[in-house]
Amino acid sequence: MLVGRRRDRLEALKQQLSGEAGVEVRVASLDVSDRDAIASLRDELERSDWQPDILINNAGKALGLDVVHEGSIEDWDEMIDTNVKGLLYLTRAFLPAMVERNRGHVVNIGSTAGAGFTPRAMSTQRRSLPCVGLPKG
Repeated sequence: MLVGRRRDRLEALKQQLSGEAGVEVRVASLDVSDRDAIASLRDELERSDWQPDILINNAGKALGLDVVHEGSIEDWDEMIDTNVKGLLYLTRAFLPAMVERNRGHVVNIGSTAGAGFTPRAMSTQRRSLPCVGLPKG
């Protein structure tokens, strides 16, 4: 199952994976910051008796390179909604079934910027922290 905002890219990847790897691929176009859309997808998959065994959280946005005191609050909100909340919403939606089945994996992919500090990329760096820190908690 491929999930993302851009249906055209999802469909292209679906064709590539289906053709080259011969695997069944489903796609769903949604915004990972939309909790209701994620819940609807989870419910739809449950009704079709199809549950993922691997969740790869790879959504991410990096907006603005301003120093913190000049940063755009709107950019921060958008990055946090996608990069932090989206990761948590997806994990919360699909991890319980994995735990119940005693089978599954969650892989969080984040930028290496989350481990360092650059004054003009502070908001980008901080949005990567959940990818780094969540699996340790």
